[in-house]
Amino acid sequence: MFKKVLNVIKKKVKLSNLILLVVLLMFNSYAWFIYNTKVNTSISAKIEAWDIAYISDGIRETQNIILDVEKIYPGMTTYTHQITVNNNGDTEAELSFAVKKVEILGQVYEVNETTTAQDLYNKLQNDFPFKTTVTLSITQLPAHTGTATVTIKLEWEYESGDDELDTQYGKNAYQFITENPDTPCVHLEIELGAKQINS
Repeated sequence: MFKKVLNVIKKKVKLSNLILLVVLLMFNSYAWFIYNTKVNTSISAKIEAWDIAYISDGIRETQNIILDVEKIYPGMTTYTHQITVNNNGDTEAELSFAVKKVEILGQVYEVNETTTAQDLYNKLQNDFPFKTTVTLSITQLPAHTGTATVTIKLEWEYESGDDELDTQYGKNAYQFITENPDTPCVHLEIELGAKQINS
């Protein structure tokens, strides 16, 4: 019987078909082997934690600080506000600030296409009889332990050295307070920034 089957195969199957069948079986076996082979690749990366905390009056704040000074006048008690900045992250950080908007006696000054944050800060220090300053105790915050104090002050000395400007702004402040008793004389918007220092 085996001889009969072999004779039938010899008559019906051509040699080229047999070679094609063997080649297809080889490729199929190879593809199956590749498909079933387990590929083991591993990638490991350490992600550095970034955690900068802005603390004002014991409360964690955002980096956008908004301050209102209700009344201003020559010889006023110096207005002081402090923010503690803690670097709890894994990388060293550089601290900075930018004055974004100031409203003084109803007049708004803000960063725009022609006015930079530095221009606005310079205006606060030079164009009024009262001086507004922002100081950073340090600018480089070491990882895990870095702490800085940001101090914002507004002071108007009784004798600023420019009597005419003192008188003008003193009268303007009095009129503003009389007409707008619920509106602060000075409104400040300051953005604190921290950026990673690659070491």
